[in-house]
Amino acid sequence: MFRKHFVAGLLFWVPIIVTILVIQVIVDVFDQFAKSLPDYLQLSNLMGMDIPGGGFIIVILVVWLSGILVANFLGRRVVKLGDKIVQKIPLVRTVHQGVKQGLEMMVAPNSDAFSQVVCINFPHEHSWAVGLVTNIDEKRDLWTVFLPTTPNPTSGYVLILKGESVRKIEMTVDEALKYIISLGTITEYSHAIDLTDAPEEKNK
Repeated sequence: MFRKHFVAGLLFWVPIIVTILVIQVIVDVFDQFAKSLPDYLQLSNLMGMDIPGGGFIIVILVVWLSGILVANFLGRRVVKLGDKIVQKIPLVRTVHQGVKQGLEMMVAPNSDAFSQVVCINFPHEHSWAVGLVTNIDEKRDLWTVFLPTTPNPTSGYVLILKGESVRKIEMTVDEALKYIISLGTITEYSHAIDLTDAPEEKNK
């Protein structure tokens, strides 16, 4: 009886604590970034008082205003000039272009990035893992799949596979991440994984 109630308590408190810690880390990162801004942009100076999470608000406003500026003709010219300068710096250009192209791919309206959930053979042909599609090269039938690790889905593997070895499943990205984070214990999502007509079964 004790074990049952203890586990129930863990299932109640752990998700709440982890969620609070994640939000706290995000807010702290934004606050640190906001502190690097000029004094006249500091929310505490503008409002005359310290506001918890003020850095988060400032960063959101700065990003939004920056988006307005770079969306006009002059802003696009400045961005292009900045890109040309960055391209001349060896290490910086590699990191900058990689992050920029990856972000553009994820936020593009017609992008396939993180829009589909699939199952692939990993780490060997007799086992399956849940992955997220990040890109599809239709001409060569090559699928780029991000395979998150558990319980931390922010790390993982990037795999390039032929379309015939990728198995689409009826699961949303949110459901897939919850399934991965929970170590596969959320059975309501596991029912969406149907491998009865999997590619390797057909080839046997």
